[in-house]
Amino acid sequence: MSEHHEFLAIDRPLTTAEKNTLGEVSSIVKLTDTSANFTYSYGDFPGNPIYLLTQYFDVMYYISNWGAQRLAFRFPKDLIDSTEIEPYCIENTISLTFTGDWAILDWQFSSKDGFGGIEERQNIVEELGGLRQEILQRDYRGLYLAWLRMLTSSGDSAVKVNLDQLEPPVPEGLSKLSPAQIAFSSVFELSQGLMIAAANLQHQQNIIVDRDLKQAIEQLSRTECNEWLFQLVQAKSNLSINLQKRLSQSIGTCQSSTHPRRTIQQLLTMASQLKEQLGEFRREIG
Repeated sequence: MSEHHEFLAIDRPLTTAEKNTLGEVSSIVKLTDTSANFTYSYGDFPGNPIYLLTQYFDVMYYISNWGAQRLAFRFPKDLIDSTEIEPYCIENTISLTFTGDWAILDWQFSSKDGFGGIEERQNIVEELGGLRQEILQRDYRGLYLAWLRMLTSSGDSAVKVNLDQLEPPVPEGLSKLSPAQIAFSSVFELSQGLMIAAANLQHQQNIIVDRDLKQAIEQLSRTECNEWLFQLVQAKSNLSINLQKRLSQSIGTCQSSTHPRRTIQQLLTMASQLKEQLGEFRREIG
């Protein structure tokens, strides 16, 4: 039995005091200024991983050889719109919680077949870390992919799926994923049939373009512009995210499709049909 935790700090590096504290958690931790890795072949992780995430890091990835996988993110809570994220949440799998100044987005999945050796699935948290920045920028393709992955968490009896439930808002761009989204799809073994079925929509979306941004900036008062410039000089973290959030309030765009949403049963049926068609095509060219 073995399990592996990876933590990544994005917004700021760890201090010397923080590294010393983390070194006391376990003698086998592998520490850098921005990361911590723990691997256990026997015994359990000596602490609460979500507590460590909340206190020191921005991203956590976990895997065990018995089939559990977990990906969690820490966000400044004032940069997160819970009303936009909650439609992608589902009990016992995808959750958004708040603690102190932070919002914690937690994805937990399982595979009934397990993973056997997990060595090849380690040292990948940086590949997945880009999802955090995308979510901060209101690119919710990663959230939708996590929701799709939930549909195949058959090894977890705690996941209850209502086949008549509607899918959450479908983000634009599912047919052309970012590197972090591709990494998620690979690491979490997302069904290709489901991905194709999910992207099989023709719809239009209101997109923030340069012209809209310039118009929104022109509407800012001189006092507010000065305040944003002052924060820029101070190199405030997440300044770009905060400014985009402020401008989007003026622009009033929507990041997801208004296309009628499908039920889980419809998605699964489409994925099954696509799988059969792909199998027939492979037999024909084989």
